Amino acid sequence: IKLLLHSSKKTYSRMLTWTIVLCSAIILSVSSDFSKVPFSSNAVPYATIKTTVNISSYLWPYPNKITCTDTAHYILRNEMHFALMYAGMFPNVKPILNNAFSEYYRIIHDLTRQIPDDYQQISVGGGLGFIQLNVTLSTDDISLTPDTKEDYSLSVGSPASTLIATTVYGALRGLETFSQLILQGSDNYTYLHECDITDTPRFQHRGLLYDTSRHYLPVSLLKRHLEVMAWNKYNVFHWHIVDFQSFPYVSTAFPDLSDKGAYSPRHVYTKSDVQEVITHANMHGIRVMVEFDTPGHTDSWGLGQPGLLTECYTDREPDGTHGPVNAISEVTWPFLTSLFKEIVSDFKDKFLHLGGDEVSFKCWQSNPEIQLWMLERNYTNYAKFEEFYMGNLIQLVEQLNKSYVVWQEVFDNGNKIKEDTIIHVWKGRNKWESEMYNVTSAGYHTLLSSCWYINYISPTADYDKYFRCNPLDFGGTTEQQSLVLGGEAAIWGEWVDGTNSLSRLWPRASPTAERLWTGPNTIGISNAEIYDRLHKHRCRLLNRGIPAEPLGPGHCSYPWE
Repeated sequence: IKLLLHSSKKTYSRMLTWTIVLCSAIILSVSSDFSKVPFSSNAVPYATIKTTVNISSYLWPYPNKITCTDTAHYILRNEMHFALMYAGMFPNVKPILNNAFSEYYRIIHDLTRQIPDDYQQISVGGGLGFIQLNVTLSTDDISLTPDTKEDYSLSVGSPASTLIATTVYGALRGLETFSQLILQGSDNYTYLHECDITDTPRFQHRGLLYDTSRHYLPVSLLKRHLEVMAWNKYNVFHWHIVDFQSFPYVSTAFPDLSDKGAYSPRHVYTKSDVQEVITHANMHGIRVMVEFDTPGHTDSWGLGQPGLLTECYTDREPDGTHGPVNAISEVTWPFLTSLFKEIVSDFKDKFLHLGGDEVSFKCWQSNPEIQLWMLERNYTNYAKFEEFYMGNLIQLVEQLNKSYVVWQEVFDNGNKIKEDTIIHVWKGRNKWESEMYNVTSAGYHTLLSSCWYINYISPTADYDKYFRCNPLDFGGTTEQQSLVLGGEAAIWGEWVDGTNSLSRLWPRASPTAERLWTGPNTIGISNAEIYDRLHKHRCRLLNRGIPAEPLGPGHCSYPWE
């Protein structure tokens, strides 16, 4: 919808009449050159009040630089109007911003569950039906990479507010912050709080791992999680798509993998499902890094690909069981080459996660063929067999022009790996610091998950420990700390499915999001402050339709229904 603001009262009145079907308070404009926005001079100052609300306590994750006043601008809810205006907009970003405008249109109009007590005694009259936000971008580039800029600056005031970002994804982060500055008062007014914010992420990789093998999660629910991730400013969805229990990824080259390895034909992700998830993620500024974990965790693979897994022996006889992928089977490398060609065709992100964790050597040690291979090379440590496998897999992936991440065991077992390998640290929930130190002292880039395993349930509140985990708290030199790319919250699927995934994950994954976005300036706040801010964020999630679990005794303005 394109509506122009005008200086004449007559034309202005006609515009209001024409837009009566619309229901929002925001005029969003997009320009490649803010100085050329044609309508900013026609903006009308908002009616204002002085408020005691500490609006910064409602922001999650906390911005890196923020200054707010005690001024709030208000409008009558029943007179709110919404219009989209495009002035010199870049064509590539238009679909992404259209989608964002549509989503925030709904979000800003559904604020009745979030009523700060600070407003209950405030009574005002008058009010206007418009809030104008001018959005300025520096580029039309919509590529999503680890180096994509997500910085933004937001100035909220009267008569117009401005949002300036390098990329459209920075604009998405700024739009989320802008939406959090709007609260619904008990007096039926909607309040926009006056703040100046300059914000940029602390780490380039802010991920959430979700496991869809142990329990299948429908595409619609995955998309809902992606939306909540964007509200928390996550930017990487680590899709642990297959594992020991099931193989839901549908391969056209090897259809038996899902036909025999998935729980059922209803518990699969088709090509169109995968693209739907990726598109939805990208529209919210989120990359999708898929994980196909090998050589262990592959029992479901073996159901659809005979000869791939190692045959285990007991007393020199096959015992009917199978172990990790057999790196010297004639089946293995032609199969993996074809499969990974298909995978990189479906998943366009620069990175693949190759797994490599929890590989038991016992079956390899029992297999006569592998024993002979080891003997011929004078190897006695079966980590060498693992090294052989991972080295070939990495070479395969590099030939497909992909970069890669592996779990820490590949490093811990002494495998010779290339210097551009990213090591994902997950062990030692309370003793991860030494691992981070060792990995970075060896010159490898790293990601941290050890302290952010959301699937571990505590009998008491656990959000504070997630909040206080700092990926750089391992000592080391400045150069070592520069190798930390960020981290990921992880929720494994043993006890999580569609019935409880939203409530189990949110808001417990939100502290990780803040620690990865915000600098360490908030890490030392009291537990009471953490609770207050996270409780308000949890109430916001409820207001947006997410059944986020409670942090402890307390209440939001309206009970969940």
